[in-house]
Amino acid sequence: MAYRNPQRYVSFADLAVEMIADKNHALAVLKQLNQTIDWNPITSHLKIKILVQNRGGGEC
Repeated sequence: MAYRNPQRYVSFADLAVEMIADKNHALAVLKQLNQTIDWNPITSHLKIKILVQNRGGGEC
């Protein structure tokens, strides 16, 4: 965040813009994580676990 003048009053618009910027940064990080992670092993493991539990096999 940039340096702010301590004498400056913060408006509702300033707060809204800051909140949107924070959300956009978090969304960018999550999108990058989603692209980085290889989801195939995770989804296949979860599918197997769900099938075993649905058949009454208990823990996987």
